[in-house]
Amino acid sequence: MDEFKESQKEKKVFEAMFGTEGPAEAPLDEFTTHYLYQQIWTRPILSVSERSMVTIAVLVALGRDRELTRHVEGALNIGTSRERINEMMIQVAHYAGWPAGHNGQCIALEQYRKAATATQLETLRKAGRDQPENLTRGEAADLIAEMRAG
Repeated sequence: MDEFKESQKEKKVFEAMFGTEGPAEAPLDEFTTHYLYQQIWTRPILSVSERSMVTIAVLVALGRDRELTRHVEGALNIGTSRERINEMMIQVAHYAGWPAGHNGQCIALEQYRKAATATQLETLRKAGRDQPENLTRGEAADLIAEMRAG
């Protein structure tokens, strides 16, 4: 695949999760965006949604709250339902410890309550879905998940 196609594939994964505003232009962020999302997140065996769930579980277990917050937002942007995220927190709590699972659940709940992201609203708009006033991230994610399920 040529360089332009590779950059577009990487860009689509990142934008689907985090919107068009990229990370700060620090060297580590640039490397992360260009390597991680191009070489790892686009591998064929696991879907972007599955990779997102694995990433969230690991971040919960490690207690990496800043990155966890961002990745929960990303999961909601790509239409991972609140039900799936909540179920994952129950699973993580039993393997990584109750405090880790509870902390992760609290971070997820904070994200659910925030206003829907521009990425979510654009996804719903493109699909011709009505957007209730004051739509939250959690509600928008559930609508996107429902829409993609059938």
